[in-house]
Amino acid sequence: MIIRQPFRQLCVVAWLVSAMALAVVPSLRVEAGDTASIQARVLPPLAKDIVALIPPIRFAGVNVEGGGEITLSLVDIVYCGNDPRQVPKLLGIVYAGEQPSRPAPALQVEDCHGLPAGILKRIISRSDTPSWVGLLELSGMWKPWQVELTPTKLHGVAKSAHPKIDMRLSPQASQVYPTSFTVPIAGGKALPLHFAMGGVGTAWIVAALVVESPPASFAPKFTHPLNDALPSGTNAIVTMPHALANTILGQYLAGETYAIPVVRSAPALTVKSPSVAGSQDRYLTTSVLGMREFPDAFNLKLEWTGRDLRLAKLAMTARELACGSDVVCQIKRAGADALAGSIGQLLRTQYNGALLRTLILQDVIAVKLSEKEIKIHAEVLRAESSATDLILYTKITFVP
Repeated sequence: MIIRQPFRQLCVVAWLVSAMALAVVPSLRVEAGDTASIQARVLPPLAKDIVALIPPIRFAGVNVEGGGEITLSLVDIVYCGNDPRQVPKLLGIVYAGEQPSRPAPALQVEDCHGLPAGILKRIISRSDTPSWVGLLELSGMWKPWQVELTPTKLHGVAKSAHPKIDMRLSPQASQVYPTSFTVPIAGGKALPLHFAMGGVGTAWIVAALVVESPPASFAPKFTHPLNDALPSGTNAIVTMPHALANTILGQYLAGETYAIPVVRSAPALTVKSPSVAGSQDRYLTTSVLGMREFPDAFNLKLEWTGRDLRLAKLAMTARELACGSDVVCQIKRAGADALAGSIGQLLRTQYNGALLRTLILQDVIAVKLSEKEIKIHAEVLRAESSATDLILYTKITFVP
């Protein structure tokens, strides 16, 4: 479909807002800001899955029994919600030393409310557990433009008291990760993304600014109201402001041309200069189309309407030919008008009534985070428009 390629790149940017959250743990102690940004509301089921992907992380520890400094490797983690200050609480398992591989998960959500001694007793009894294991309490704190993962308390137990093993956290045990990234896009260009973390209730808020230099202070927000039932399976809601979409398309993807096959019997079309506009339950996309013989020959306008945006109107017209007023020019213009009508009818026959969400992005995204590749399957369950944003109700799953 003629909107697929340029809009796909735009939606990849939106997905990255959710995807890049895998590298960090959000803090919820923020207030609403006014800077336009891509926004994502990550619901609790997905938040727990994201936290489970955090290991491996290594913290600085000390062997109290005379061994000096030692690495404590986080091998398992579970999200425990937020404390009264709205700071995320996490519970993890650490092993002493460098761990080449991650063991089978041992923690459960129920452990968030359990006693450390009981949890450690269950885990140390496993056959694959080393001679010492630690239960680590952690919290996450975001501030522009980095996130800090801080161990707050370490409980340890050994399988045998001979020799005695006693580990402690180093005062410099916290890990700090940047939340500003440069993402390669088409044509060797790069898109600057600066992520802010926040939240409301049990949900996470992830916002991304597309600017060369982020402000010194920024408070993320999620402005789209959630007044009715979500599509079944929704675990993340992404909003892309129309104005920001046009900035990305017009500035960072400017000059990009996409070859678009229509049907097997028709020649390939090229599309460039896409732009978007929207209102409540109405979304407009425009672009310049061409063929090999007629580059930049046509204007295409698509109108999507409804609560789940569906193609309602397709208008394709020939662009003005700068060829004078002689008979040859008139014949060329008539031919271009006829060709526009023919291709437009072909597109209407093929795509009239198509759902926008089926044409933008329904595949696997590979993101490299924390020195490992994460594969994410993103499925749009509903796409709607407001006066300011395109809203994508999505189901995000992680592919082994």
